[in-house]
Amino acid sequence: MNPIESDRSVCLEFMKIAVLVLAIALPARAGGPYSVIDLGDLPGGLSVSQGFGVSESGYVAGSSIAGTGTRGFVWDSVNGMQDVGDLPGGTNYSRAYRVNSIGQAIGDSVSDVGQQPFIWDSLNGMQNLGGLPGGSGLGLASGINDLGYVVGSSYVASGASHAFLWIPVAGMIDLGVLPGGSVHSFPTDINEQITVVGNSSSAAGSRAFRWDFFNGMQDLGDLPGGADTSSARAINDVGQIVGVSNATTGDRAFIWDEINGMQLLPILPGGTGENQATDINNKGQVVGLSSTGLSKPFLWERESGMRNLNDLLTPAFADWNITEAWSINDLGWIAGTGISPEGKR
Repeated sequence: MNPIESDRSVCLEFMKIAVLVLAIALPARAGGPYSVIDLGDLPGGLSVSQGFGVSESGYVAGSSIAGTGTRGFVWDSVNGMQDVGDLPGGTNYSRAYRVNSIGQAIGDSVSDVGQQPFIWDSLNGMQNLGGLPGGSGLGLASGINDLGYVVGSSYVASGASHAFLWIPVAGMIDLGVLPGGSVHSFPTDINEQITVVGNSSSAAGSRAFRWDFFNGMQDLGDLPGGADTSSARAINDVGQIVGVSNATTGDRAFIWDEINGMQLLPILPGGTGENQATDINNKGQVVGLSSTGLSKPFLWERESGMRNLNDLLTPAFADWNITEAWSINDLGWIAGTGISPEGKR
């Protein structure tokens, strides 16, 4: 999958989406073919699950269809898949989108008043984060760092949905919108330096933003030739940001840094001209989805370019069909979705 130091072991960390196959693969050596770890699914459901986030310590967050409905989970190699439960009074629904290195997960769940953001850990269970002052309390949580700082979106008194930063003990801060915007702002990620990224309405349209305590919300611009729209999906601890922006050939993945600004990423060979970047680790490795007629997950590195993850599997897992790649950690582990060989009927 990706050439990193030869003395490090890495693996692809994937959810399967068809039938339960409890196969656990050994990690491949860096630079070699990569293995799949099937994380299974929650009991009583349809044998369907998706992986959305992987932490530096190997926790995975996602969702699975269980006997009680769609439920968020946290997986680790010791305890397997744990159901995070749901908020009381709702419709037995939750999804976990990200998890940090100490096993705290965030997402959304439906309570008696509707969709609300939560934080979860194995000791305290699910905690409702509530909403921004004056709003309906509805929203979701979309990112968390190792400090336990959470980002998400919540409705405000005007009826618009604003990005928030939730700090343990201090509570929720409204991050507002870009100048000229009035409709929404939605954060997608937060790094260890407490820099938040996402997208916001602005005078120029829906634009990718970067926010921190010193500079507030900054417009990252967009790729030339398109419809003046962009969205930041992830930020690493070096400050590199990835996402998607409309360009002359449609929606295209980008990487951004303070020196070079927004740069276009290539597409997979034979692609139709559209792709999106979903995450970046501290080594600058990017994962995402590229359109080649069908959506294909990719790994991009500056040295090796754009590669289809399915082409990088060890022969023992060549019959898997990897369909999504959502998160990558510094070891090169990727959380996503795949169809097991038994699911190809």
